[in-house]
Amino acid sequence: MNTNYIYEWQIKHLKSDSVDQEDDLLFLVECATVGDRDKSLKGLLNNKTWELTLMCSKTIDDELEDRQFAFVNDYKLDEYFDEGRKVPQKYIKEFNKLI
Repeated sequence: MNTNYIYEWQIKHLKSDSVDQEDDLLFLVECATVGDRDKSLKGLLNNKTWELTLMCSKTIDDELEDRQFAFVNDYKLDEYFDEGRKVPQKYIKEFNKLI
């Protein structure tokens, strides 16, 4: 059995429910803020029309086994996914660098 964990940033537009996923947080922020005056991650979060999460998908032999989410609250990425798995420091650092 081959187990993999795939991490992706996910942004949801709260008015339209459209969802985009991307490995690169900076690229995701740039795409979501096109036409906005403030093109920063903090500006995106201040906008209140977007919800940003980090998604962790567990696959076994290329079949989706589990999916967990880490949410952003008060400009901080949660340290744990909603099912208790710890968020890797790489993603916390990436988020903190942009905030």
